[in-house]
Amino acid sequence: MKKVRSLSKERIDEISALIGASFWDYPYEPGEGGLKPFFPSKAAMTEYMKSFVIAGIESGTIYSTDHGEGYILITDTNGNHTNFRSIVKMARRMKNALGGWGKRILSIIPKLRENCPMTSLILYSRLCRAVSRKLFSTN
Repeated sequence: MKKVRSLSKERIDEISALIGASFWDYPYEPGEGGLKPFFPSKAAMTEYMKSFVIAGIESGTIYSTDHGEGYILITDTNGNHTNFRSIVKMARRMKNALGGWGKRILSIIPKLRENCPMTSLILYSRLCRAVSRKLFSTN
């Protein structure tokens, strides 16, 4: 594994499309939907995944196999985490992929609770921790 320090826009788009397609095209069981019900299109899913790829590059938390066949975003409690600026930018990209903060995002909340109740709590918790660390840091 090697840390990814930069990628071309084309490569970011390619990786994001592959990740997005794997979530979009996955053969979910009846009653399951994964992330697919939250997005109006495969393109929106790709944009959402791109937010993670870009945040990982900006924060130095994304790694790849030696030849770039696979990518993983690794965070831990030892300081290897997405920085505040990247989280804010990632949230904006996610919001845009989901169609904004208006009615579309509000319609997603019940689906989120229904399909993956812990995911919303975990994501909210992580965002709150990141914001409080940044706001109340004495460094």
